[in-house]
Amino acid sequence: MAVFREITIPFAGKDYTVTPSNKVLRRIEMKARRDDPQFNLVAVFYRATSQAGGFYDLSFVLAELINSAGGSVTEDEALAEFMRFDDPEQLSGYVNLICSCVMPEPSDKANIIVTGK
Repeated sequence: MAVFREITIPFAGKDYTVTPSNKVLRRIEMKARRDDPQFNLVAVFYRATSQAGGFYDLSFVLAELINSAGGSVTEDEALAEFMRFDDPEQLSGYVNLICSCVMPEPSDKANIIVTGK
């Protein structure tokens, strides 16, 4: 069972299918914490999707996601990809695509209410 969502990220004319797993996401977070002990992957995704900035951190994450899918991308190349967008809506869509990898897959089951005793 996959917890996270597989996504296809277009980058520099090529599509990269990213299969995030806990291992991949932990590796990204731990690598980033070498430079910034306060780095938090969820916070990066939250800032990016709420349009509160964070493109430098998200560039690192984008590069790592693409590299996990067999690409060879630097943080600077990832940042340049964000800067290519002229249309804010297209940029927002691209950011949302990247961040969607941590969203759980929708369940085919009916909503189940769990109550504790």
